[in-house]
Amino acid sequence: MNFRLDINGLRAIAVIIVVLFHLNIPPFSGGFIGVDVFFVISGYLMTSIITLGLESKRFSLYGFYLSRCKRIVPPLVVLCCILMALCFFIIPPDEYKKLSKHVFTSLFFISNLTYYKESGYFDLSSDYKWLLHTWSLSVEWQFYIIFPLALVAIHKFSSKYCKLIILLFTILSFVFSLYLSKKNLSLSYFLFLSRCWEMLCGGCAFYFKDKFTNCKRKYVIVFLSLMAIISSSVLMDESTTWPGILTLIPVLAASAILMMNTKFILLENKVVQKIGSWSYSIYLYHWPLIVLVGVFYTVIDIEMRMALIFCSIFLGWVSYRCVEDKNSKVYVLVSKALYIIPFYIGVVIISVAFFLMSGMPGRVNENVNYISSLSKDFYYKAEKCFVLDGANSPECKFGVSKDDEDVDLVVIGDSHAYATLSAVLASNENASVVFIAQSSCPAVPDIVRIGRPHCGSFMRNGFSAIKTKYKNAKVLIVNRFSQYIHGENGDKRIQPQFYFKDSDSNEADFFEHFTRGLLMLGPNKDVYILSPIPDYPYDVVFMSSRYAMVGSPILIKVDISTYRRRSEDIDASLKLMSSNNNKIHILYPSAYLCDNEYCYGSLNGVPIYRDSNHLTNTGNKVLVDLFKKIWQ
Repeated sequence: MNFRLDINGLRAIAVIIVVLFHLNIPPFSGGFIGVDVFFVISGYLMTSIITLGLESKRFSLYGFYLSRCKRIVPPLVVLCCILMALCFFIIPPDEYKKLSKHVFTSLFFISNLTYYKESGYFDLSSDYKWLLHTWSLSVEWQFYIIFPLALVAIHKFSSKYCKLIILLFTILSFVFSLYLSKKNLSLSYFLFLSRCWEMLCGGCAFYFKDKFTNCKRKYVIVFLSLMAIISSSVLMDESTTWPGILTLIPVLAASAILMMNTKFILLENKVVQKIGSWSYSIYLYHWPLIVLVGVFYTVIDIEMRMALIFCSIFLGWVSYRCVEDKNSKVYVLVSKALYIIPFYIGVVIISVAFFLMSGMPGRVNENVNYISSLSKDFYYKAEKCFVLDGANSPECKFGVSKDDEDVDLVVIGDSHAYATLSAVLASNENASVVFIAQSSCPAVPDIVRIGRPHCGSFMRNGFSAIKTKYKNAKVLIVNRFSQYIHGENGDKRIQPQFYFKDSDSNEADFFEHFTRGLLMLGPNKDVYILSPIPDYPYDVVFMSSRYAMVGSPILIKVDISTYRRRSEDIDASLKLMSSNNNKIHILYPSAYLCDNEYCYGSLNGVPIYRDSNHLTNTGNKVLVDLFKKIWQ
């Protein structure tokens, strides 16, 4: 197959919008669609290589897999080697152990499954996963393994219907993707079976391209398709269900461009062509660069983001010239199995060794290891009672065992309810407390949360249980209000974190529905609501461990005015609710976590948060006196 400038240009567009998205450069809030464009291109090229080889009777499975290895593996192995060497000196052992695991899974192209398993509530934030972006390479590689075998089998037994069979599998995979996205969005995002339809769309584009050979509107179709891709990268955002029905837009647009096979100046100019040639290496290096900067800076300003774009392109060029370019001496070496296999095996062995050694904790002072361990400092006794997804709660009881009607307090809410539970229990050791909570699910009975399909039902059932089973209990509601109303701290892409079926999705509606939920509990129920806990635009434990790595004093704090900007409107709404109902009481954690100038994420050099917003099981004890007000 001859080299096509339009495909190379499309690669450039895809990698540019991915980089802009990961750097939070407005307005590319949907730049993740660049990965979907890459999937379509891969499907098109692989289908053409395999089909043309089968038709000419020159196709070799061994040759196909070898050529894919030469293309994909060497740059990835070099990147993994660089990261293992660099991070040995700059990240704590706990994180280094995780990196070692990710190097292994990335080199065996199963990292998509690893990152799915790690997408749970208790795991490491994606901002600190150096090889997170390799999930897409793993999906592609799984396609490379399965697809040629399937095409060989189809050509052997029913080559006449090959196009229709591939089209049928494309449709089935798409339908499965839509179904799985409703059931388990995270699994659908990472799983090969729910993503392969995008690559199969590229295959269909190859099979049906002849239908458009004489099309007189090719230029117009390419232009409109490019606009559809760029518009998708602007109009979509992280609240969009993905993959979903809207994923069709960039996928079909990319397929259309491939089928047209025509010249278009935006795709064929020299700058775009260079970036397209370097696109694989740019993609490989841009994300580790972002994570690296996050090691040293809590806030990345626009100048730094621009510098990261330049560095990503520069390192992409270096990697291309040294490792990918067939004219380079390095490529000549690594393209030979005699050289690349020992190098590959060596990096794998090193990654396994460091994983088994837990990142070599002996290489740093003990304070670093202690601080790192705080990321796992949560209330283990309640772990099985905290629901990650589902419509029902175990309704676990803690403290003194009593009958349902004699329960003293019900704690209901989201992960912040879990993070503060042990402090609530410590405030009254003679109390009987029921715990009802779901991750990322606020105590609003009719709310709808993306990725939490049972959230509304869970809270309705919880409120019903409070009213009917725990009639005499007080209620403590702990929600991460700031995140639902204003998004993550430091995230400039503000979009609704919720919606309601019968009204708009804004702050006023949130508190209107919240108030309705409280009315379900009955007129005489004492309800205590926790005002927002201060949060941070970075992981407190990771920042503290890095300070400890270089021997710097550990003082985590945020200006009180920053906290107030995120909480003052919420506090005003809560105060209004309280003034209208003397049974509603507001508890203010800021009185215990802040002074007149700052809110603190560490006390006496020890972090009291286990990430950016959850108090540790030890740190939450600063709120014990606050929760004593419930019993007074």
